[in-house]
Amino acid sequence: MKKLLLTTALLSTLLLADSTDRTQINLSTDDNGNTNPDLFIPIYWGDSLFSALGYSSSNFYEVAPLSSIANSRIGTTVDQRTMKLNLLTYELKFNSMTYALGGEVESITINKQEFGYFEQAADIVAADNSIEIDVIKPNIKADISYQTKDLLVRLGALVSPYSNLSVKQTTVFQPLVTTNGTSSSSTSQDLSYELNLALKYKVSSLMTLHFNSNYSYLPMKYDLAVLNSTLDDFTTDTIEVQETTTTNDIKLSFNIDSFSSELSPSIGYRIQSMSSLDVGSSTTTSLDNNAWLIGFEGRF
Repeated sequence: MKKLLLTTALLSTLLLADSTDRTQINLSTDDNGNTNPDLFIPIYWGDSLFSALGYSSSNFYEVAPLSSIANSRIGTTVDQRTMKLNLLTYELKFNSMTYALGGEVESITINKQEFGYFEQAADIVAADNSIEIDVIKPNIKADISYQTKDLLVRLGALVSPYSNLSVKQTTVFQPLVTTNGTSSSSTSQDLSYELNLALKYKVSSLMTLHFNSNYSYLPMKYDLAVLNSTLDDFTTDTIEVQETTTTNDIKLSFNIDSFSSELSPSIGYRIQSMSSLDVGSSTTTSLDNNAWLIGFEGRF
């Protein structure tokens, strides 16, 4: 009974606003069968103030040879989870324009697994590398929206002047090195940011076309155990990586009043790419992940 009352109270609060166009509840399924949630649920405290909970996850996978070693094969899996707690955002509406400014706390977990083999001095070396990165950062976010009866355009930006990163690593090169390489550290990070574009257009009274684009920049600097120059032991080195992620979604939602006057079921497709620049070696690695989307969109 308590859970039912709480759910009813939250839904009632959500519907206090004139529109729920920021609401997104999606499930994505990629070519490898991975299913991930992607949601943003605002809770309005009135016509001008709201808080929100956001959560998303993604998977990237690739198998490729090492560029500098002919006889090699390395599989790379990157699982990333992001949770955002929007503490409070203020909206100012003026005719067709809406201006929003708020603050949030974001938690990012990146789990990177590398496994495979390579040839070294006529020996086959088995490689297993596990890195878990946790980033906590406060964000200042703002957006501007233009809305007519059939069109909604929203441009947004997010800036985090400071963040804290902690990393845990375990690396195995057998039989090249008899010991495991381990590292654990926590350091502050440089400025990161995101840019967002959202378009919604009512094709008809029953269908709305959606396009969403997101670009994120996340610099990371941390210590890792790496092979020394003689390839017989590990040494600690500072790694500096600039990670950028680009996500583009296109969706169709169906305005079925008998289902809900606030939410519309939707279907779509996502194209996502993650690129990591190693500043020290000036090398870039890229991973792609495309997925089908099904879920619900808030109406405008």
